[in-house]
Amino acid sequence: SPGEWADILVKEGYRATVFPVNYLAKDSVIDAYMKAAKDRDILLAEIGIWDSPFQKDPVKAELVIKKSYRSLELADHVGASCCVNVSGGTGDPWYFLDKGNFGDEIYQRNVEFIQTMLDKVKPKNTYFTLEPMQWMPIVVRRRILMRFGCEK
Repeated sequence: SPGEWADILVKEGYRATVFPVNYLAKDSVIDAYMKAAKDRDILLAEIGIWDSPFQKDPVKAELVIKKSYRSLELADHVGASCCVNVSGGTGDPWYFLDKGNFGDEIYQRNVEFIQTMLDKVKPKNTYFTLEPMQWMPIVVRRRILMRFGCEK
């Protein structure tokens, strides 16, 4: 139950956590977890998307786009510090190193996807963040950060 979940976090000394349910959960379940965390002063740190909207299969890609928007909406609703994903990869599986992950085309697709998602969701209580994969060279990371004004 949400109360048991939050009590375990407190007992173990945690003050922050990932949100334990996704956007498919019933509103009553989401609200119960929000309340349990708030009542115990537990920070909802993140909601993870962990998938790429650039899947080769267009049906899968569309599902990930929906998942991304809904996850960001949920993060905003619960007041999570962030909704996090990796920069969308082109490989199969999406999180593997793939030569398609490094070109100008995928960079531009990522920028456009993120801008469109932020424009549609308009989050007010959370941030959308990118987490670099271990294979992502520092040059690509810096380029993405600079594009969004996060690094000079």
